[in-house]
Amino acid sequence: MSPPETGMSATTASAAWESFVWGPERLGEVVEALSRACGLARSDTSTAPPDEPPLAVAARLGVELHAVHCDVAGLRDMLRRAPPFVLPLGYGAAVPMLAVLRRGLFGALIVLGPDGRRGRVPVEDITARLCGPLEEREAPAIDALLNEAGLAPRRRAKARARLMAERLAASRLGGGMLVRAAPWSSPLALARDAGLLPPLMKLLGARAVGLVLGLSAWVIIGGGALSGQLSPAWVGGWALLGLTGLVIGQWGAWQQGQLALRGGAAVKRLLLRGAMNLDPEHHRRQGSGGSLARVSESQAIEDLVLSGGLSVVFGVFDLLVAAGVLWIAPAGPALFGLFVLCLIALVAATVRGGKLTFQLTEGRLTLAGLLVERMVGHRTRLAQAHPDRRTAGEDEALAEHHLRVERLDRHRLRLHLLLGGGFTVIAAALLGGVFALGALPAEALALGVGGVLLAQGALLGVNTSLDGLIAAVVSWRAIEP
Repeated sequence: MSPPETGMSATTASAAWESFVWGPERLGEVVEALSRACGLARSDTSTAPPDEPPLAVAARLGVELHAVHCDVAGLRDMLRRAPPFVLPLGYGAAVPMLAVLRRGLFGALIVLGPDGRRGRVPVEDITARLCGPLEEREAPAIDALLNEAGLAPRRRAKARARLMAERLAASRLGGGMLVRAAPWSSPLALARDAGLLPPLMKLLGARAVGLVLGLSAWVIIGGGALSGQLSPAWVGGWALLGLTGLVIGQWGAWQQGQLALRGGAAVKRLLLRGAMNLDPEHHRRQGSGGSLARVSESQAIEDLVLSGGLSVVFGVFDLLVAAGVLWIAPAGPALFGLFVLCLIALVAATVRGGKLTFQLTEGRLTLAGLLVERMVGHRTRLAQAHPDRRTAGEDEALAEHHLRVERLDRHRLRLHLLLGGGFTVIAAALLGGVFALGALPAEALALGVGGVLLAQGALLGVNTSLDGLIAAVVSWRAIEP
């Protein structure tokens, strides 16, 4: 069932839409405007030639265009998930267009006009515009059927909407053109394209508010307990801060889930794109063992990038907050200096850990390839190899791998003891010395203890997250073509 050839002119467009509609001859300009407004285009100062084709515009700006089509049943879902995209307002080759930037609130789309202004267009208006010609074609048959049924007016409208939706569900619409960042774009452009920045900003905001509430609650309850003046009012304030932090933490967990879903989908798309562009001759040289090892490492990359990268962002944020708290705490310069020394040790240990992780990953890939190749050629070895040589080299490879694992584990254990135990013991000694030398307000002492605990958790968290991020980077370097 092909839709009728209709378009939207300026006379039929509503006044609210008229200033945001692009002419059909300006498709290249629409692509460039959308790419730059969404931050997907690379910096380009060259002058665009007149009447530049859309594909040439996309190649010049470093973006990709994907044509999409949908049916009536999937129209709302496409409008919700597709932005940024170019939406034709009709059917045929030369129809006006809307440059859709993103979703807005209350069922609206944010669109970009030819003059650079942004506005809101309700989704209901777009669906009515696109589905109107199809509904007009089906309306006589549906109205005749309802007249024969003799339904009451109250039920007639609902029945008409149901019948119209069923008849038009499989009808094809004109679709649109998605504007997406190319795989070789900058990380910031890829993050914008995947929609990672809004949940990340919300998550960091929730993290900041949670830290402030946690420190405030610690100062209230710790100061009251150390001073011996813990009144019911202070306990009530501590409980209120704790409950507020719990609510904000749950909201942050929801944003973290959204970020993980979008980030996982983006990583999967990049990995699939890379796998499809690999040279087949490269696969033949690697063999089945090497290919299986690469698949295994690619799954590790997806998991470690999401967990390690997000944890590093949180860890750096916590480190900044902990540094500020330690600076204003009692014995602030000494605690801050100790904190900086631990950070320097962490950076040096991270470099050493990266080298050990790279050696371990290389050994793991070699073992995986050896295992698969030996399994494939097992019958050949049984028939041709001498019994004393069937397992030649296997014990040595396993022993070397075990030695690399032991080296990395020892390195991580020493670093964990340094950051967890050493920092806490020295910081507690500094606070104890200040407390012994003179009277300290209970609130200041509670703030110092809370800052030390916050700094310890931040150091251990960054250490753990850096291990995962380094493993992801090493795995990527090991499997890249």
